[in-house]
Amino acid sequence: MGGRRNFRNLLDFRTASGILCGNRGWPAMGSVAGLIVRAGVVLAVVVWAVVVLDVVVLDVVVLDVGPDRDEARGLVVRCDGVVPPFRLLQGVSEMTRSLSKWLAAGLVLVGMVALLRGQAENQVPAAQGMFQAAEKFTKSLAPAQLEKASFKYDDAERLNWHFIPRERKGLPIRELEGNALKAAHEFISSGLSKAGYEQTLSIMSLEEVLYLLEGGERAERRERRNPGKYYLSIFGTPSAKGAWGWRLEGHHLSLNFTLNNGEVVGSTPEFYGTNPALIGAGPEREIRVLGAEEDIARQVLKLATPEQLKVILIDTKAPDDLRGANAPQADRTPAVGLAAGQMSADQKKLLNTLLEEYLKNMPADVAAKRRDRLMKAGFDTIQFAWWGEPDRNQRHYYRVQGPTFLIEYNNTQNNANHVHSYWRDLDGDFGIPVK
Repeated sequence: MGGRRNFRNLLDFRTASGILCGNRGWPAMGSVAGLIVRAGVVLAVVVWAVVVLDVVVLDVVVLDVGPDRDEARGLVVRCDGVVPPFRLLQGVSEMTRSLSKWLAAGLVLVGMVALLRGQAENQVPAAQGMFQAAEKFTKSLAPAQLEKASFKYDDAERLNWHFIPRERKGLPIRELEGNALKAAHEFISSGLSKAGYEQTLSIMSLEEVLYLLEGGERAERRERRNPGKYYLSIFGTPSAKGAWGWRLEGHHLSLNFTLNNGEVVGSTPEFYGTNPALIGAGPEREIRVLGAEEDIARQVLKLATPEQLKVILIDTKAPDDLRGANAPQADRTPAVGLAAGQMSADQKKLLNTLLEEYLKNMPADVAAKRRDRLMKAGFDTIQFAWWGEPDRNQRHYYRVQGPTFLIEYNNTQNNANHVHSYWRDLDGDFGIPVK
């Protein structure tokens, strides 16, 4: 191949690393595994670029993870297209060149396997991350702030959850600034995946929209609708081994975690809501924070045969809200609706996608434990039921229930533009086994 080709940012592995590693970050640069991973990936990329693409590598830059270790920023190879020494292989034989390509491909695979192994070895367990973040957060607080945030582990307040606008105990985020505010967000993100953290911030931000939309005196509206009126509460003393818990709560958000013996033993009730559920600003300019949870479920319904619909559609009138709001344990009424075992292959795939849409908000190991439990209990036993109208922007409610969990989703208020949803643990919320 004659001539000269210029390549800038020829290879960008950010997308690949996000898909393969779940956007959880690369091994730390200073760790042994991190150095091995980077050496393997760099070697594989360089050989592949030289042999397969006929380029000379000018430099290779590995960009480390972000400060929250939640984003793999990438690996970039800059190249120039002058004829490389490896072109001499072509003079030997085309077979040698072909074998070189296969060798390069194998090295790329080895590099990516090393990347994934290093990622698995270096990922901080959720419980450890929460403990470390809680310690940092509490140390950043003034004594009066720490007192507001602290409760005994067995305080009745730990089970006193709700998602409505009301007076709350705990430390409001609006009272924090500087290092304390940064530590608070690090603490919040320790209990969530990147997707879950972004969803949480989006829900909190909707308070600003309500402040603008609702009537009344400005000062009154600001007090009622404030993105800083979300409260952090810690129950017990954060510990690497002991029992403790924490909560982030405010309007349309209640995240509850219980830890014991270095493990997350409870991550429910997990509630998210949105109002407005839809903000439209013209073609391809709309915000639907919990839109995917609605759309995927509706696709399961739309694929139902007439016979299936008789089982899925419980009532043409949707209930006004979720069951068991503010109850310390979920409603354990037997499941209704169509079992996954009676669904078509496409419906099963959609149901699995719907479950993943909920699971993806939690840290990887917490989500994995939930997934393992529901699969061991039997995917085919999970039931899907629908109440209300079948179309978007109409009142509806659905339920997904298996032996270990309960999902409810309600969009009925404000002309079906106001969503409430949760994931509950049927073996016991707050890490408290149901008797």
